[in-house]
Amino acid sequence: VTDPVSPPPSNDECAGAVTLNVNNSCNSIPGNMAGATPSSPALAGICTGPLAYDVWYKFTAISTSTVVDLSNPGTNFLTPGIEVFSGNCGGLTSIACGNDPLTVPGLTPGNTYYIRVYSRTAPPPNGNARFNICLTSATAPIVRFGNSYVNISKKTTGGVVEPGDTLEIRMTMHHTSG
Repeated sequence: VTDPVSPPPSNDECAGAVTLNVNNSCNSIPGNMAGATPSSPALAGICTGPLAYDVWYKFTAISTSTVVDLSNPGTNFLTPGIEVFSGNCGGLTSIACGNDPLTVPGLTPGNTYYIRVYSRTAPPPNGNARFNICLTSATAPIVRFGNSYVNISKKTTGGVVEPGDTLEIRMTMHHTSG
């Protein structure tokens, strides 16, 4: 009886990085290491050491700092690590590396960054290697809004808005940050 190795996940290489959103609170996205393989470049900074297998994510910075958080690792996802890169898949530069949770300072809002979630322990798992990942920032805006309009031209008769109608638009917006 053999347990065939799972095919590599779609985000096994940088080019297949899954896009994540940055939120005020953790909005976990499920991930899986089953069948993952090691990728280039080699680990850098404080992450130097063996790279057994990894998967990739990317995000667009909305503030100068973001926290990468992993949770609920499966029993076969051993010694997890996180490395964050600037640049693109053809030319990555390591900017942060460490264990969970990892705070990534010095980001430029609007730029895309890549995240490698990896393990230092071989072999790549074929079974329970699931985990959750989320990105948070204390400065992510929370926007709450509501709006309505009144067709002044038609008043109480109602009907479809047509060219030449005068509308009164009411909008409330509340922005909270930090």
